[in-house]
Formats: sequence, structure tokens, C-alpha cells
Amino acid sequence: MPFFSGYSFSNEECFFKPWLTQNERVVSGFSYGAQLAVKYALKQRSTILGVQLFSPAFFNDKQSTFKKQQLAAYERNKKAYQKVFIKKCLYPHDIDISEYIHESKKETLEELLSYRWKEEDLKKIVSKGIHIEVFLGEKDKIIDPKRALNFFKPYATYFYFKNQGHLFYTNFKKTQKHS
Repeated sequence: MPFFSGYSFSNEECFFKPWLTQNERVVSGFSYGAQLAVKYALKQRSTILGVQLFSPAFFNDKQSTFKKQQLAAYERNKKAYQKVFIKKCLYPHDIDISEYIHESKKETLEELLSYRWKEEDLKKIVSKGIHIEVFLGEKDKIIDPKRALNFFKPYATYFYFKNQGHLFYTNFKKTQKHS
């Protein structure tokens, strides 16, 4: 099963293991990786059964000034930017994830921030018989989980986790499942 990593992450799929579908015909991604998973599903000619989107990086609701500010902060001090970004990903937990962090490039951040989620893409995926699952944490400090939920809800089964942020910490219980 292809898993696409989030911005500044690598090999972090272990955090999502309780929900990952172990099937070579299911593609998954976390945050920025969710964007890549959708692009992959749209391009694939082979049969995909499902797409799992963990905390999809949803910035459709952000103004261009927000995106410019993020890029400017990165250019001023990329290490400080990444440190703040990771801290926001972890909220409300404080765990050591240093082994899953890797340095990202400005071009990747630009791609992440400029990606536009399109309803027609999700409709196309669903029309192929591909099931979409979206996993969101109510305390996400990277995206607005309620706006993301409202966007994905018509096309996906969704899981909304209380007391979880952008990166889920597996020492908790599932709260809701809807289709």
C-alpha cells in the first residue's frame, strides 16, 4: 500500500497503524501526503479500492497573505519554522518524534500551501468506485478541522477524534464514525 508522508516527516505511518488498511490497492497519506495520495489515485489506471486521508492539508480557506507569511517565515529561519510547525502538529501531546522528522524544501512548502482541493477530483475518485476515508483531529492547529470536515463530508466516510491534533497519538479511543 503506498503511503505518502507529510511535510517535514518520513516513515510516520506507524502513528496511523490502527486505521491503515493493509491492502496494496489502498493508498494513504498524512497531511501533505494526503494531497499526494489524491493525485496518485487520480492518475492510477489500475484499480484502487480506497484512499485514506489523515489530517489532509486543507488550506482552501486560507488567504494568499497567510501563505506568503508562511513562506516568509520559512525563508527567515527554516529550522525555527520547522520547529514551530512540528510543535503545532503534535498539539495537544508532547512526545518525541525526532526519528520521523526530516528537513523539507521551500518548493515542497510552496506546493503544500498552494494545493487546491477540488470537489470534482473527489467526485471523480468516488465515481470510480473508490472509497475515501478522512481522519481529522478536533484540536488540529495546522488546519481548521471543521472546515475540512465540511468539505470532505459529502464524499467520504470520516473519523473525527476528540483531543487529537494534526498528528494522532495512538493512546486514545475512536469517538465517531460517519458515512
